[in-house]
Amino acid sequence: MVDYTAVGLPIFRLTVEAVTFARLKMPTLHEFVLRSILISETDSGGIARLLGLSEDLVEEALATLAYDRCVALAQSPSVGKVDIDAVDQIASPLKCYEVTDIGLEKLREGQRTPRDEPLVFDYDGIRRHPIALGSESVRRPKELAIDGAIQIRPYPVNAPEVSELSSRAVAHVVRRRFDRQFERDILAFRRIARRESLFRPAIGLLYQSRSTDEVQVAFVVEDQLVQDYEIEFAKHGGAKKPGLIRSSVGDRAAIRAFLGPERSAVIAQGDELSRRRAKVTLAVRERMELEARLERLRRKPKLKTTEEQDLTIVQLRLDEARAELDSLPLRELSPYEQWELFADALESAKRRLYLTSSDISADVTDAQVLRCLNERLDEDVEVRIDTSVPLTAEPKGKVGSFEPRVELWLTEQRRNLTHVTRAKEHGSLYFLIKDDDLAIVTNRPFLCGRGRPLSFIPTVGVITRRSDMVSDIARLAGVDPSDPRPSRCKERRRG
Repeated sequence: MVDYTAVGLPIFRLTVEAVTFARLKMPTLHEFVLRSILISETDSGGIARLLGLSEDLVEEALATLAYDRCVALAQSPSVGKVDIDAVDQIASPLKCYEVTDIGLEKLREGQRTPRDEPLVFDYDGIRRHPIALGSESVRRPKELAIDGAIQIRPYPVNAPEVSELSSRAVAHVVRRRFDRQFERDILAFRRIARRESLFRPAIGLLYQSRSTDEVQVAFVVEDQLVQDYEIEFAKHGGAKKPGLIRSSVGDRAAIRAFLGPERSAVIAQGDELSRRRAKVTLAVRERMELEARLERLRRKPKLKTTEEQDLTIVQLRLDEARAELDSLPLRELSPYEQWELFADALESAKRRLYLTSSDISADVTDAQVLRCLNERLDEDVEVRIDTSVPLTAEPKGKVGSFEPRVELWLTEQRRNLTHVTRAKEHGSLYFLIKDDDLAIVTNRPFLCGRGRPLSFIPTVGVITRRSDMVSDIARLAGVDPSDPRPSRCKERRRG
C-alpha cells in the first residue's frame, strides 16, 4: 500500500414518479364482522352480541360488505351462496351469512388501489443499482472538498434512466430508507423527476506492484473492505483515469539522486521488509486488544493482574519486533508510518527537530502540533522549520479562524524557533530529522495536506534510525549538527 486518503463514492439521489398499488386495510368494523362469521356467528343478532355493538350498526356493515360482494346470504346449510343486491334482504333476522372468496382475499390482503406517488431513494454510481444507506450520512460536493477528499466519478457519468430501474430493487431500498415496511407494490415508473449528485464517505487505498508500475485502488466503507466496489471500479479503468493518481517516477529518482548510489543500494524493500512490518503490526494490534480488555476489567483486580502480565509479554514482543525493523540501515517508508513517526518526533525530540514542508495548513499543523512544538522549545530543543512560503503576521482567513502560519510567526518572534525558506534544489523532497535517531526523506510535506487538485499521491520515501545514516542525511539536507545558525539565533534573542 502506497497511499490512503478520504474519498467520496458517487451516489445519485433520485426522486421518481411511480405508479403503486396501495394496500389499504379494510375498516375495523368490517374486519371483525367477517371474522365473527368465520367463527360461526352467522346472523346479525349473534354478531352484534359477540362484538358488543348495536344490531343496527352490524346490519349497516353487512349491507356494505354485501354490496362489495364480501359476504353472501345462505338460506340454510344446504343452500348455496346467493348474491344480495338489496338492503332489505340483508336486514332479515332469519338470514345467515357466509364469507365469500372475495371477502377472504380482502381480509388477508387488504384492498389494493392504484395511485401515483413520488419515491425517493439512492442509486450507487459505481455498482449501478439502488442502495439502502439507512442512517449513513452522505456528502455534497462542496462538503467533500472542505474535507479534502477525492471525488470518485460515477461510470457511466449520467444518472440511470427509468428503463434501468428494477421495481423489486427499488421497493427494497425504499423500505429500508424509511425504516418501515413498504406496503405497496410498484407497477411502473413514469419518469425521474429529480437527480441529485452526492457522495458516500469512504477511505481509498492505493496499492502498487513491487515489480511493475501497475496500481490498484480498493475502498473501505464503514470499516469494511468492499470488494465489489473495487471490482467494478477496476472494470471501467478506474485507476487509469487521468489525474486520479500522481506519478511517482520522478520522486523515486529524486530520492535516489539525493542519497547517492551507495546509500540507495542498501535500501531495504520487498518481502523481508513486509515480514518485519507485519510482526510490528500484529504486536500493536494484540497490545491494543489487551489494553481494551484491561479497561473493561479494571474493577476486577484478580483478573486484571493476569491481564497485566500478558500485556508485559506483548509489549516485550512489540519492542523486539520494532528493534528488528529499526535495525535495517535504510528502508522504504509506508504512508501510515510518516504520520505516526511525525507525531512521535513532536513528542520525543530531546536535542533537535528539523521539519520541511511546502506550506503550513491547519489540516495538519493543528493546535496539538503547535502545543508540542512549544513544549519542545520550552525544553531548549533546537526546532527548525523550512517552508516554501513565508510565515506571516497578517491573518487572511475569517475572524477567529485558526491560522498556523500566523501562530508560528508569533512563536518565532518570542521563542527559539528558526524558520528558513526551503532550498529550491531539494525540489519535491521533504525531511524530518529528530536528534540522532530518526531521519525521513519523503515526497510528502510534513506540515500541510494534499493540496489541489486532489489525487492519490504514492508515498515515496526512506527512513533510518541508525545514527551514522541520520548524520549523513542531515548533512545532505543542509542541517549539519555543527551548523551554528540555531545557536546564534538563541544568543541574539537572549541578548
